[in-house]
Amino acid sequence: MSFDRYFDTSGLFGTVADGTRMLERLIDIGVDEVACLIDFVDDTDAALAGLGHLAELRRTWAAMTAGE
Repeated sequence: MSFDRYFDTSGLFGTVADGTRMLERLIDIGVDEVACLIDFVDDTDAALAGLGHLAELRRTWAAMTAGE
């Protein structure tokens, strides 16, 4: 249950569209900065590979909010 709650309501998990929805909810409640916690576990390469998805979300968000 804890994982499901965290996954659904408290982190940037899933697709870029999922991430943008989370960022929109955060903006709605007054959040103006988001940080990233990376868990490198045993596979550093896999963790670093995931940063490409985060970069895609950052680019998408920047394009969506350009000019605001």
